Amino acid sequence: MAVILSLRNIVEMVHSPVFTNTTVGHLQTYLKELKIIFKKAFPDSRFKPKHHFSEHYPDQIRLLGPLVHVSTIRFEAKHNFFKRIIRGISNFKSILATLARRYQLMEAYHLASPHFLGQSVVVKNVTGIHATLLSEDIQKVLPDMLPSSIILVSDTVVIEGTKYSNGMFGLVASATLGLAQFAEI
Repeated sequence: MAVILSLRNIVEMVHSPVFTNTTVGHLQTYLKELKIIFKKAFPDSRFKPKHHFSEHYPDQIRLLGPLVHVSTIRFEAKHNFFKRIIRGISNFKSILATLARRYQLMEAYHLASPHFLGQSVVVKNVTGIHATLLSEDIQKVLPDMLPSSIILVSDTVVIEGTKYSNGMFGLVASATLGLAQFAEI
């Protein structure tokens, strides 16, 4: 169980879009701890090359920035589509033409879907209030609003399928020294 929890921490850190020197140091420590925990849990097992490669992640992050930006996982997902097609067909004559045709058919299917260009923002229960009725903190954030302007306010907004409503918390600023800033909606 300790190996899984340690791996979970490492995976979360490696996929982080923002790094500081402190978080890179934490990652390096977690990787060293994983090696020790792994040896205790599986004394007869040897490390595989991918275990060794993970020890270089902190150096790669320092050189290249967050590894999420250089990840090839999306390309692997695209390649998986073609691998599934090849496994499913038994005709290997003009395989490239077959793959191209199947890919175009899949793209046409998605483009014809009624949900392809669906609404990315849905606002419910909209009411209009005067800008002067807003709190002073909000008025400071919106200096361009004239005192006589009417502001549209909603209690629920759905953006790209994610529902936001009053009382929820959202990320305001990314991690600084390992801490993120959140604010209540």
